[in-house]
Amino acid sequence: MSASAEPTDGGVTDPRTEGRHVRSYEIISLTSQDVVGGDTTALRNRLEDVGSSTTLVILDMQSIAFVNSLFLSSLLALHTALMRRGTVLALLAPTPSVVHVLQLTRLDRIIPCGTLDEILTKTSIII
Repeated sequence: MSASAEPTDGGVTDPRTEGRHVRSYEIISLTSQDVVGGDTTALRNRLEDVGSSTTLVILDMQSIAFVNSLFLSSLLALHTALMRRGTVLALLAPTPSVVHVLQLTRLDRIIPCGTLDEILTKTSIII
């Protein structure tokens, strides 16, 4: 299976998921505008477009230098809303300062974060 092959269910085909129970995942890139001020309206709108067969939503955090309490609260609300529909939320490549805040708040224990390989490994059990 090649990484460029088109899956039939609209998900992402990736050789790292071969043999795992992962129907599909979607990566959403965040910008500082998505984080500053805690207004997650644009992010929520993008999440509404995620297909019902998607079992994992990954927020690409690598360009986010810092997060505030409003964003953390919104992140937890997004996590809860996605879990209710059977979808896992994960954070891709958070910066060291963001990881530090996630560890202080213990959100790193609730929301999987790391590299794509780490996220797929952590979530393969719960998907």
